[in-house]
Amino acid sequence: MRIWVVGRGMPSKRNNLLGSFELEQAQMLARAGMDVCYFGVNVRSARDLKGLGYRYSSVGSVKTASFNFPIARFMNWAASMRIAVKCFRALADNMVKRYGMPDVIHIHYPALWMYDAFEPFQKKGVRIVATEHWSRVMEKQIDGVHSESLREFSKKSDALICVSSGLERSIRELTGTKRDIYVIPNFVSSAFSIKSEPHKSFNFICVGRVIPIKQFDKVVSAFIEVFKNKSDVVLTVAGGGSDFGKLSRIVADAGAHDRVKLLGTVPREKMAEVMASADALICYSVYETFCVPIIEAWMSGKPVIVPSSLPLAQDNNDERLEKLVDYSDTETLKAAMLEMYNDHSRYDSEWIAAYANERFSEQAVSKQLTDIYQQVIRKNQ
Repeated sequence: MRIWVVGRGMPSKRNNLLGSFELEQAQMLARAGMDVCYFGVNVRSARDLKGLGYRYSSVGSVKTASFNFPIARFMNWAASMRIAVKCFRALADNMVKRYGMPDVIHIHYPALWMYDAFEPFQKKGVRIVATEHWSRVMEKQIDGVHSESLREFSKKSDALICVSSGLERSIRELTGTKRDIYVIPNFVSSAFSIKSEPHKSFNFICVGRVIPIKQFDKVVSAFIEVFKNKSDVVLTVAGGGSDFGKLSRIVADAGAHDRVKLLGTVPREKMAEVMASADALICYSVYETFCVPIIEAWMSGKPVIVPSSLPLAQDNNDERLEKLVDYSDTETLKAAMLEMYNDHSRYDSEWIAAYANERFSEQAVSKQLTDIYQQVIRKNQ
C-alpha cells in the first residue's frame, strides 16, 4: 500500500520542529510495512529561512518531498494557500513520476489546507483521508476561510479522523456534518515504558510548552504551598516557553530551588528517561486537543493529575489512572497533589502501562489507520 502523508513542513531545529508529529506518523506507517512518502509544505512559519525551495530526500525508509518558502506573513491566508496548492502539486507530480500514484493521501491539519490541492488525485481514484489536531478547531476559534476548508474536507474526504471526542464535537458544530468521524489517538513511542529509576524523593513532573494556557505558574505556586514543610517531594518542569522566566521568579522568591527543578526544553530522545524518574504527572492546562505527555506518563506506568474538562480525561475516565481537578480552582489541584503523594501505593504501574499500550502504542494506532485505509480503498471498487 502506497501512502502519502502531508504535514506542515519538514521539521528542523531552525523551524521549532514544525511537522515533527506528521513525520513521526509517516515513519510509523513505514515501520508497519507501507510504502510512505512525506510531504512537508511550509508557507507559514518564517522561522526557517534556510533551505528555501524544493527539496527531495529521505528519513529512514520514508521518502520526503518538501517546499519551504514562508510568505504567508506578507499576504492573506487564501492567497498564500493558492501558492501552497501549486507547490504541492509540483512536488506531487515529481513524486508520481519517481514512484507512482499513491493509494491514499493522508492530510494532517486539514483546516490549514485547501481541498483543491487533493481533489484531482481523488478524481483519479486516490483516497483522501484527513486527521484534524488543531487546538483552534477544538476551541472553535477559526475564521471563515479555515471553517470553509474544514467543511470541504468533512464533505469530500473518504475518511475524516480526529484525536479526541472533544475535537469531534467541535468539528461537528463547526461544519454541521453528520458523517462518521473516527477518533484515533496520537501514538506514543515504545521508549516510554516502566523502568526502575531509583530516587529518594517523590517526584511530580510537568511537561510541555511553558505558556499561559498550560498554567505551570499555578502548579509551581500550589506545589510550593502544599509541600513547604516536606523535603522529600520534588516538582520537575520539563519545557521552555514564554512563561519560563515567570516560573524562575516564583521559585527564586520562594527559595525553592532545591525542590522545584526547571529543566527547560528537553530533547525528545531524553524525555523517556526524564519521565521514568517521576512518580506522577501533573497537567493543569485550560484546554488541550490531546496532550501527549499524559499518554507518555501512562505508558511509563505513572498516574496523572488532570482537569476533568480535558478530552483525554473524559475519554479515559478511570480513577486507577488519574485524579481529576478543576483547572479554574487551585484548591482542587492542591488537594489532588497531597492525595497523590499520600496514597500513591494504590496505583498499579503495570496495569496503567498495559492500559496505555493497548490503546496508544504504535502498533495499536497503526492498526486502526491501516484498517481505515483498507476500508476506503475497498469502497467503490
